[in-house]
Amino acid sequence: MKKFVALFLAIVVFIFFISGCSGKQELTVDEILGILDNEGISYEEREVHPSEELSKTVENYVYELEEGRFRIHFFSSVDDRMEVEKDPYPAAIFMPNASYSKDKILLYYVAGNEALVEKLDKAFEGWN
Repeated sequence: MKKFVALFLAIVVFIFFISGCSGKQELTVDEILGILDNEGISYEEREVHPSEELSKTVENYVYELEEGRFRIHFFSSVDDRMEVEKDPYPAAIFMPNASYSKDKILLYYVAGNEALVEKLDKAFEGWN
């Protein structure tokens, strides 16, 4: 167990050192999913339907949660993300239950429930 803790700390220090030396690092989809894992939110990846893609995105991911869908959208610039965030679904008849944004990333939780919104709010505290 002590070896595991030492290895974990060494990895954390290494990652901290690398990120500090190379400038600002963008989060990856795996790191975002890790945030969900840390909050005990289970998910299953599903195929992205073209209607779920937002304009100006470079990558789109959709995950089915126990109730509702969690959408991850990556943009090429913060300006693109901010522009789309103003009106992401101009022809849509629904509104997201929750949304979170940071740097070039926009997250939406749709067709969900309040209990998961609370968990997501906790998980992505500090975003927006």
